[in-house]
Amino acid sequence: MLAQRADEVIRRKYRDGIKGGVKDLRLLSGAEAEELEPSLTKGISSALFSPSTGTVDPWELCIAAYENAGDNGAQFVFGESVTGIRREGGSFTVETDNGTYSAKAVVNAAGLSSDSIREMTEEPLIRLYPAAADYIVLDRAAGASAGHIIFHEGEDGKGLTIVPTVDGNLLIGPTRRDASAEETEAKDMRTAGSGLGQLEELCRSVAPGIDITQQIRTFGSLRPDPYYVSVENGDIIKKDDSIKELKILEEDGLFSLIGIKTPGLTFSNELGSLVAGKAAAYAGKTGQNPDFDPHRKGIIRARDLSEEERAALIDNDRNYGEVICACMDVTKAEVLEAIERGA
Repeated sequence: MLAQRADEVIRRKYRDGIKGGVKDLRLLSGAEAEELEPSLTKGISSALFSPSTGTVDPWELCIAAYENAGDNGAQFVFGESVTGIRREGGSFTVETDNGTYSAKAVVNAAGLSSDSIREMTEEPLIRLYPAAADYIVLDRAAGASAGHIIFHEGEDGKGLTIVPTVDGNLLIGPTRRDASAEETEAKDMRTAGSGLGQLEELCRSVAPGIDITQQIRTFGSLRPDPYYVSVENGDIIKKDDSIKELKILEEDGLFSLIGIKTPGLTFSNELGSLVAGKAAAYAGKTGQNPDFDPHRKGIIRARDLSEEERAALIDNDRNYGEVICACMDVTKAEVLEAIERGA
């Protein structure tokens, strides 16, 4: 019965993927899946293969976007909390704990605080009730145990995800548990021992060929879970079902991205372009900037170079010959350049 249900889910996801334009999707038999990923447990009923699926380093992506925006004239202010927003004469006045700013349009991409930011000018409509999650990072010695991103379909639809990272580690997770009001208020990212134990047990069951003991780090997160709400007699009433679709609220120049759930990073470029275009149009700015430079030069990683290329770098800068992090082979020159760029 469980295998039949899993096969139905796989076929549904295949149809949804084809409808959504995902290229080269293929349905696999259990034997084909086990041949593709030998670390998986035996007895798989079926699988869905998406060869165009990939992964990125989320921190590196955000840093690259930040640096490129700065090169194109964007100004950044860090370490300030928004304390109030008000509309005045067709514009916005944004107050922080360290200053006041004016804007024709405001893009609210404040993550777990996006509902609070929105309610500085609007009535409550959507509130976030975050779910806590735990993750395990495995050493690069275990990285070769999985050659693809693996999504496991559990009995309740929530299974295990195994992600080979761009640095060669394996990311295992997530669990899902309700976050307490205190955790949500404090943005508490601590892990739970029970959750980590659940991950280890699930990994041994789903992929016994992966050495789950090769752990180098664990971390927790709070994931946004948006619900419609109503106000009754001054109280916030949470509706029964969480919102499954993406929500962008457009309200007279305020653009709120509330509850951008997985896979938000995947479509962040398209989402950013869409909202930026809407905000610019509201502010009376149309057309493309002819001086925009979309290119950002990354930091050279010595570990990715041949011995000859690395020797040439050291000849020009001796800091490339001093290793700061032996396990990831990071040189002093790379650290210094990151600091010069704003790290």
